[in-house]
Amino acid sequence: MITITFSAIKGGVGKSSIAILLANILNKSGLKVLCIDADPQNSMSFYYLPDSRDITASLANILNNFSDIKENIVTTDIGIDLIPSSLDLINCRNVDTDILSKQLKKINKIYDYCIIDTAPTFDNIVHNCILSADKIISPVQFSNFDYKSSLFYKNLMCELGLESKWHILINKCKTFRTGTSITAQFFDIYNSSFSNILKNRIPDTSLIKHYFDTGANITKSKVKIYDALIDLTSEIVENKVEVGAF
Repeated sequence: MITITFSAIKGGVGKSSIAILLANILNKSGLKVLCIDADPQNSMSFYYLPDSRDITASLANILNNFSDIKENIVTTDIGIDLIPSSLDLINCRNVDTDILSKQLKKINKIYDYCIIDTAPTFDNIVHNCILSADKIISPVQFSNFDYKSSLFYKNLMCELGLESKWHILINKCKTFRTGTSITAQFFDIYNSSFSNILKNRIPDTSLIKHYFDTGANITKSKVKIYDALIDLTSEIVENKVEVGAF
């Protein structure tokens, strides 16, 4: 099982959306996928389990050592398995940082990929998630705050010895034609500061919001966003991914 953790200090960068899209594409390609929602805001849980009032499974149960990981996995309607979030995660911010990695070893042979969404912070919950990861991906947009947050995160990764696993993903990338545009200037700044930027970027489009608002599939007819997401997924998993729609 390959574990991919989406983590960023800054909120609103598209972390949850991209994690869900990646999981959906991998699932549609025939791979066995487990998602873990480590964000108390529950974005991933609400997406996969819109009516989750009676579900007691939670990542908090695992981190608090209340129950085994296998007892906290829920199968969603589309076949993706999920360990949901809950407000109880708020009480897990000081847990040991190796709990999740130990628990994931128990199910390592069951899944092809584990996709983890984290909160925009850096507490011991997030620490658990990044220490469990084979790859750590931080979505960013072109703003001074995003850039400074990325520098801060880079230092964290270096301190933890995880810089080789960490990658920056540029989200909502506007098309630029000259070297004097704001987008082009930010692109140059990022390239001069980071060597770990993913080659594929997500364009600035309203189709992703439409995807989540309506539940409509993204098909090959939406060429720009379809190709961008398929190429990005292929780059992240280091293998060509092919699906008709997701």
